[in-house]
Amino acid sequence: MAAGMALQAAGLGWTALEVTTGTRYTQLVLPLVIAGVGISMAIPTTPTAALGAVPPADMGTASGVQNTLQRFGAVFGVAIVSRATIG
Repeated sequence: MAAGMALQAAGLGWTALEVTTGTRYTQLVLPLVIAGVGISMAIPTTPTAALGAVPPADMGTASGVQNTLQRFGAVFGVAIVSRATIG
C-alpha cells in the first residue's frame, strides 16, 4: 500500500511540475501512468488491510466505516482543491 501511494504521489508531483499553459499531452503520459499504477496498487489493498485488522464478528462494521471514510476522503479532497482554486 505504501509503495502504491508513493508512486501515485511521485506521478502527481511530476505532473504538477510539468503542467503549464503550453504543455503537450505527450509530456504528461508517463507521469500519469506512474500515478495510475500507484493508485491501482493502493486501492485494492486498503479494504484488505482494514478487514484483516478486525475480528470476523466486526467485519461488516469495519467494511462500512472503511467505505464511508474512503468516500469522505474523496469529497474532502475535491472541496479543498475547489476552494483553493476559487479563492
